[in-house]
Amino acid sequence: MKLALALLLIASALSSLAEEFASGIVYHDANRNQKRDTNEKGIPKVAVSNGSDIVETD
Repeated sequence: MKLALALLLIASALSSLAEEFASGIVYHDANRNQKRDTNEKGIPKVAVSNGSDIVETD
């Protein structure tokens, strides 16, 4: 039981050290073609989350 708890704590600590990045653009797809066209600008101040952190788009 103690070994399982220790392994769980180690795995939890190591997973928090791994950084993952997401990138992309939040925009209004005016023509609904699921692609960003040159006339479709990004939308600022949209809150996005990775499940633990929340940030706003530029």
